[in-house]
Amino acid sequence: MALVRERRQSKLGLRLPEITDRCPRFPLPLPPTINQQVTKSKISTTKAEYETVKVLGHGNGGTVYKVVHKKTSNAFALKVVHADSDPMMRRQIFREMEILRRTDSPYVVKCHEIFVK
Repeated sequence: MALVRERRQSKLGLRLPEITDRCPRFPLPLPPTINQQVTKSKISTTKAEYETVKVLGHGNGGTVYKVVHKKTSNAFALKVVHADSDPMMRRQIFREMEILRRTDSPYVVKCHEIFVK
């Protein structure tokens, strides 16, 4: 026969949220207007407009540098992907580029520009 003890801390538990608590706790961002999209696409920079500060990391896919935009002095991370002749690796790189272009989340690094040789 098994001995069953009472709980030591009987008041442990989670309360269910009230109906009023179910609304988002932060405002959802509005989609960009057509004017904002046109303005962003008109602004085009080149890799020469950035000054390399230091290397942040290396990996199989490439090297990440800390760079500073020469005109605005804004700091960015620049990922330089090693050109590889392997078609599988090229597909993976292009998939990553497309995902980064479409991702807009406060929890994911924002992709500002992609340079392709």
